[in-house]
Amino acid sequence: MNIKVSIVVPVFNAKQYLDHCLESLRSQTLDEIEILVIDDGSTDESVAIISEYSQKDSRIKLICKENSGVSDTRNVGLIEAKGQYIGFVDSDDWIEPKMYESMYRQAIALNVDIVRCGLTMNREDSSLIEEITLPYEQEIPYKNGDIWSKFIRMLIGTSFTEANLRYDKALAGYSCVHLYNRKFLLSYNMKFDTQLKVYEDLLFNLTAYSHAKAVGIMNKLYYHYRQNSLSACNRYKPDLEHNQDLMVNHITNFIKEHKLDEEYTKALSYRIFFDTLWAVSNIFSRYNHESWKTKSKRVQNLFSKEHVRNSFFTLKSSGLSLPKRLLHLIIKSRLYSLLSVLYFAKGKMNDRSVCRNG
Repeated sequence: MNIKVSIVVPVFNAKQYLDHCLESLRSQTLDEIEILVIDDGSTDESVAIISEYSQKDSRIKLICKENSGVSDTRNVGLIEAKGQYIGFVDSDDWIEPKMYESMYRQAIALNVDIVRCGLTMNREDSSLIEEITLPYEQEIPYKNGDIWSKFIRMLIGTSFTEANLRYDKALAGYSCVHLYNRKFLLSYNMKFDTQLKVYEDLLFNLTAYSHAKAVGIMNKLYYHYRQNSLSACNRYKPDLEHNQDLMVNHITNFIKEHKLDEEYTKALSYRIFFDTLWAVSNIFSRYNHESWKTKSKRVQNLFSKEHVRNSFFTLKSSGLSLPKRLLHLIIKSRLYSLLSVLYFAKGKMNDRSVCRNG
C-alpha cells in the first residue's frame, strides 16, 4: 500500500483514553494511513490495549521502548514513518474522521510543506471548553514573508491585544494540529529536542516554519485536546524555570541567526511575560511540597533574571486584563512577597475547584 499519511501516537500509561483515541484513528476516511503507536514504557494496560487493536487493524503498528519522554518517542516515529506526510496525535486526545483526508488533500492541492487545522479544548468527559480556529484565509498557500509575519512571529509570542483575541492559542506550536511533508522534515533532519520537558513542540515548529517554502491552513475543528484530571495532577513541573531558560536562549539565538527585527524581540518579551506568570503559578502548585521559604526564594530568583526583568520593565500594561495589569504593577514595584501570597491563595482556590470537578 502506498502510505499517504503516517500517524505517530506516543503512549505512556494512557489506558483510560486509548480506546477513544485509537477508534478515532481507525475511523479516518483516508484509507492509506499507518498508525504508529509507540509505547514509552507504560506500566498500566496500555500495551495490551494497543496489541488488541493491532490485531484488529493491520494499519496499527505497536512499537515498545524504554521510557525516555515524549520527544524521544516522537523522534522514533519520525524514523519509523513511511508515509508521504506525517502527523502526531496524543494518546488522550481524539480527532475527526475527515481530518487526515482533508489535510492531505489540502497539502497536495496547495503544494505546501505544512498544513495546520483548528482544535477544541475539552474536559475529561469530552465536553467542550473552547473552540480555537485560525484567523487567516484557508484557500491560499502562505509563502515567504507571510510565513514569518503570520506564523513564526506568533509562535515566538503574541501581544497582549492578540492574546485577548486568543491568537496565542490559535497560533500556538501544537504539533498535533499539523500535517508535515515527511521528506521536508527529513531534508532538514528535524527532530524534537529531548533536553526539553516543555516547549518541545514550539521549538520544533519554529524550525519547521523557518524552512517551509509554503504553509496551508484549514479552519476546521479537526483535533480535540483533552484536559484530563491526570494532567491536572501532574501540572507541577519542577524543571519549568530551567526549561523556560532553555527556550528563551533558543529563541534569542534564532532571532540573531535570522537577523530578525525588533518586532520579533518584542514578541519574545510578551512570551516571557506570560510564561513567567505561569512559572510563578507552577511554583505555588499544591503538588509542590517545598517550604514557603523555598518557594518565595524561587520567585525572587525568577525575577532576578535579566530577560525576565527586561520583559516586565519594558512592556506597557495597555491591553492587559485588570488582574494581570495589577500583577504587572506588583512585579514592577518588586513586591514579590505580596505576589507570592496572591499566587498561594490562587493555588488554594484552584485546588478546591479541582476537588469539586473531580
